Amino acid sequence: MCFRKGFNHSYIFERARGEMDITSDYGSLVRGSNPRGRAIQKSLQSVDEECFAGFFFCFCESFMKKQFNLNLYLVTDAPEKCRLGLLETVEAAVAGGVTIVQYRSVNPDAGTCYAEAKPLAEFLRARGVPFIVNNRVDLALALDADGVHVGQRDLPVPAVRRLIGQDKILGFSVSNQSELEAADIKLIDYLGIGPVFPTISKSDASPALGTESFAALVARTPLPVVAIGGIDADRARNLRAVNAGVGIAVVSAICGAEDPLAAARALCE
Repeated sequence: MCFRKGFNHSYIFERARGEMDITSDYGSLVRGSNPRGRAIQKSLQSVDEECFAGFFFCFCESFMKKQFNLNLYLVTDAPEKCRLGLLETVEAAVAGGVTIVQYRSVNPDAGTCYAEAKPLAEFLRARGVPFIVNNRVDLALALDADGVHVGQRDLPVPAVRRLIGQDKILGFSVSNQSELEAADIKLIDYLGIGPVFPTISKSDASPALGTESFAALVARTPLPVVAIGGIDADRARNLRAVNAGVGIAVVSAICGAEDPLAAARALCE
């Protein structure tokens, strides 16, 4: 979605759409003396500067907006819970197929979190893998992260969007229908829905949804969805089988694995 002050966007998009529609016949008509061809040529030439500038601005903004793939989403655990070091775990997980990584820490010490997350951000940026920060907008901005993920008790979505801007990824957690209905989908890029199964990775997690309730919530939103909570390789396969296009988010299934690379590969199958 793109907006620019000073432009009448409804007018711009309608004009741009109209001019684009007529170009489908342009090549076959304007070469000769066909009256329709001359009319198309004249119409194209009549696109005023404001319309073209607005359309071009929005095209560029849309093109430059950061892309993401939720297929296998790693949420980091505390370093002491990783069989390998935190950075080594993330490196192995990406080699195994992880497509997006969220740094999550309950440590209130911002300096410690920054020092811990900075190597992750640098590694992921070099690999072209989106780096998301959980909750901490200040940390995300300091690290120039690709986005932020917030939950029900974090800063409100409108406030987060104002702080991070339009070009950053914004994820939001929901665990039931009322939370889903209250979510402002115009400001959110994807939803994390769960826990689908009982989980030990988050002490204050909501009750497990189960596969049927999860599928019902997925069907009620147009946004991309990532499933989270108690997911292993077998559960990941089952969820994908009945919820086409849904991403899989894991914590301990990779961070607690002896071989994070092999664990990630198994979750991708």
